[in-house]
Amino acid sequence: MVKVRADSSKIDEKMGTITWVGIDEKANEDDTRRSDQEIIREVVLTSGNEDLIRELDAGRIIFHRHPVGKPRGPSGRGRIIKIRLAKEELRDALLSHMKSGRQSLTEQFVHSFARRDYTMEELNLDRALRKRAGDLNALEGKLIYIVRDFDIIKLKYPRELPRHLIGGSTTNSSNSSSGTNITRVTTRSQSRTLNHSSFATASHNQTAANEVLSPQVVRSQLPCSSSYLA
Repeated sequence: MVKVRADSSKIDEKMGTITWVGIDEKANEDDTRRSDQEIIREVVLTSGNEDLIRELDAGRIIFHRHPVGKPRGPSGRGRIIKIRLAKEELRDALLSHMKSGRQSLTEQFVHSFARRDYTMEELNLDRALRKRAGDLNALEGKLIYIVRDFDIIKLKYPRELPRHLIGGSTTNSSNSSSGTNITRVTTRSQSRTLNHSSFATASHNQTAANEVLSPQVVRSQLPCSSSYLA
């Protein structure tokens, strides 16, 4: 019973949480937190959403770098920012705005993206897909393949690899784009049934990953209207 309550609480928390990837850290924790506070305030205010602005002013939008207490500094790949809102509707409203384009304080982070907070099963699938995309990018020597919503996407206009991938591991292929057209490489599979309200088994996820990891004939070409591909 205790575990059921804990799992339920964890799911509820994830339903109200946004994960922001690719925002650099500052020289120390205090400076990083101040910077994060400024960029989150900017993205909320520019949304024009009165409910979100009210939550911000009341101090009910909570954020932290994950993992806590392990700063990487400006020379390393910044830890993810987790933004917690009171309910799913508020999360969806802010996430939609974040996906519509970067603001002035974050426009320099061209490989950044925002998404909802994944379950462990979804994270495992996402990592498998990003490793596959990273391996493909390593072969090309360019950022050509990215991951979006559990699909591997081919960019119409390749870009330089992010600095943390140059000469290193390719397992963390970027999910971001900067307004280029994209082509879907993989078909949507059973992995799409994974969502914030249910957990699939690990074996199901492995099956889904195997299905997605085999590139299919390109189905369509989509205009990319967002700076974030989460």
